[in-house]
Amino acid sequence: MTEIRKDFVSKTYFELIYYSELYSSNYEEAIKLFNKLLYENSELTQEEKQSCQERTLRNVEREKELFKRGEPIKCNNCNLTRYSTRYCENCIIKYLKSFFGTWTSGSKIIDEFLRECQSNSGLPLHIMEWIPSDQLEDITPLVKGGISTVYIATWKRGAILDFNESKQEFVYSGPHKVVLKSLNSPDNPYEMIFNEAKKFVQIRSGDIVNAYGITKIKTPDDHFAIVMNYFSDGNLRDYLIKNQSALSLKDRIFAIWRISLALSNIHQQDLIHCNLHSRNILLYTNRCLLSGLGSCRPVNNESADKLYGAVPYMAPELLKYKKYSQATDIYGLGVLIWEIFAISQPFDYIPDSYQLAREIVCGLKLQMVPVIPNKIQSLINKCMDEDPLKRPTIEQVLDTIKSLYKEIYESQDLITEYENKKSYYSPSKIVVKPYTQVVHKSSIIDLNEKIL
Repeated sequence: MTEIRKDFVSKTYFELIYYSELYSSNYEEAIKLFNKLLYENSELTQEEKQSCQERTLRNVEREKELFKRGEPIKCNNCNLTRYSTRYCENCIIKYLKSFFGTWTSGSKIIDEFLRECQSNSGLPLHIMEWIPSDQLEDITPLVKGGISTVYIATWKRGAILDFNESKQEFVYSGPHKVVLKSLNSPDNPYEMIFNEAKKFVQIRSGDIVNAYGITKIKTPDDHFAIVMNYFSDGNLRDYLIKNQSALSLKDRIFAIWRISLALSNIHQQDLIHCNLHSRNILLYTNRCLLSGLGSCRPVNNESADKLYGAVPYMAPELLKYKKYSQATDIYGLGVLIWEIFAISQPFDYIPDSYQLAREIVCGLKLQMVPVIPNKIQSLINKCMDEDPLKRPTIEQVLDTIKSLYKEIYESQDLITEYENKKSYYSPSKIVVKPYTQVVHKSSIIDLNEKIL
C-alpha cells in the first residue's frame, strides 16, 4: 500500500469539489459531478481516490444534518427529525450530555459554558469540548501580543472526525498539530475566550478556522486557551510574499472566492466580522480560512467604544463614526482583493496609523496597479465605494467571483489579459514588515480630533 500524499490529495479534493459546485446549484448533482471527475483523475492513486470518497461521504452527511438537506427522516432512537443517514445530531447531543459529570476544567464558569455549547452543537468538527492539558504535548510559544499569546502543540488524541452510531462512540483523527490561543482580559479573564468560542458554535462553517475546544496551558498564571486548527502554510500576507510569482490567476480568484464564502457564512448569521485583514486569513494547501472571530458583533450592535484592527482595511465611515456594519466588512474585502493581486501591503508608504486614518477619511484611495484584471478592478472599486449603501452585498460579490472563476475554465480571455499585464508588472517594494494590530484607545471625540 502506497503512502497517501496528504497535502496533494487535499488540494486536489478541494479543487474538484468546488469546481463541481460551479456547475450545479443542486448539491446532489454537484457530488455526482465530483465523483465523475475524481474517477477520471489520473494524478491520484486508487488509495488516494478512496480517501477523497470517504471524506466526501463524511462531509455530505454532516452538511445534510447541518443545513437540513434532503428528505427528513424520523430517528429510530429519539423519534425526532434527522437528515443524515450516518447519525442524528439530537442523539449526539444527548450522548455528550451523558458525560457532563465525568469531566471538569476546574472552573465552574468554563464548565457551564462548554456544556451550553455541547447542548447546541453536536456535529463532528463543530463540537466544543474540554481538552485536558495532558492530551497536549510539545507546547511551543509562537506569537505573543498585547492581549493574546499563540502556541503550537500536538494533540495526541486528535479532533472528533465522525460518530459511529452503531457503536455509540466518536471517531478521532489521531495525533495532529493544533494552535492554542490564550486570550486574557485584565477585567474579565473569561470574556474574550467566550466571545470568540461562541462565534465558532454559532457560525459552524467549513470556511472558517475550526475551534475544537478549550484547554488550560500550564504557565505560572494557568491561562485558558482555545484549541484550533494549525495551518503550516501560515497567513495570507506571508503566503503572498513567498509565492508571488507562482500564483496563477486561478489561484488568486480561488482565494477570493473562499474568503468571500467565509464572510458570507458570517453575514448570514447577522454578524459583522469587524477585523478583516490578510493576517486573519490562514491557508491550508489551496484553502483560505477566516480567523479572528473574537471581534465579531451582531448587526444590531454596530457602535464601538474602541476600534480594533488594521487601519488600511477600515472604511472611512468606520474611522469617522466608529460604526461597524456589513458594508464596512465589504470595504475591507475590497482591500484584500487588491492585496491578493498587488502583493504589496495596502498603503504601506504611510506607516503612521493616525496619518493614514486621516488620509482615508479625506478620500485617499488605493491605486489600481496594472496587473489587476479590469473586471476585478471594477469589483474592488464597488467594494470600496465611499457610500456604504452603494457597496455590493457579500452575495453579490460571490456571484461575481464565481462567474469569473467559471470563465477561467471556459475561456482563455481572462488568463491572457492577466498574463499580458503580469509580464510588465513588478511590485516596487516587496518587504516583509512586522505586523502590529493597531488599537485605538481614544474616545470618539479624541479620535475625530486626531483624524480631522
